[in-house]
Amino acid sequence: MSQHNITSRQAFLIMLSVICTSVLQPSFRHYMLWAGNGAWLSLLLATGYGLGFTWLVLTLAKRFPKQSVAEYAPQVLSPIIGYPLVLLLVATFFLRGAFALRNVAEFFVASVLPETPISAIMLVMVVLAACAHWADIEGLVRFNELATPIIVGSFLLVLIGTLKLNAWYLLPVFNKGFQGLIPVFQSASSDLSIISYVLFLYPFLADPENAYQVGRRHMAIAGFLLIFIYLNTLLVMGSATGETFTWPYLVVTENIRLLERGEALFI
Repeated sequence: MSQHNITSRQAFLIMLSVICTSVLQPSFRHYMLWAGNGAWLSLLLATGYGLGFTWLVLTLAKRFPKQSVAEYAPQVLSPIIGYPLVLLLVATFFLRGAFALRNVAEFFVASVLPETPISAIMLVMVVLAACAHWADIEGLVRFNELATPIIVGSFLLVLIGTLKLNAWYLLPVFNKGFQGLIPVFQSASSDLSIISYVLFLYPFLADPENAYQVGRRHMAIAGFLLIFIYLNTLLVMGSATGETFTWPYLVVTENIRLLERGEALFI
């Protein structure tokens, strides 16, 4: 990989695309299960944590502007700690990527392509990502730059089109007490911590001087999306229904199809 190939915006957009898939994970409904109507407070605090964590990560990256974390971690923390830490970061990133692939594929099968096997959708997405990666990191970030706004935009269009919102679902605010706010904060903070992988990309940024400003903006956008989608779900269904809602989407679709096929037997 050559130096100075991507911009800060493209690098952080990769992180944002992974964070956005968090709303498709089964853990997202747990926000209502754990904290009920007050999970928005935990998400707001998690966004503040994300902004502070972004500053911390980029401050560390600026100390080694020509090296990625894979190069300087063994030097700073010793090989015994540094190499396992790098392997853990890489393994976690690929694991999050696998979850993101599965969640997005299930969403498309459930909402757009109900007759298509999920394996076919996942295979197409893997091939597209492989082709983009084959074109070096520039091709990968350009592909992501095109795909992420489309995926996020489709979510927002569905949510904005929701007209039946009940503001009374916001009350009482802390209907499950304050203890449930802690696991929601931990879960959301874990999702937002994906920003740490910019440590691998920092040496290849064409405009590292803009990294903090861009990273802060994208972190705020990610936090806003989590809060917006949570509030939309809460205002439509309420926490009592939302906490029992079956995730991911594919399970819901399969259950509906099973009921539709069973209905014909009774008729």
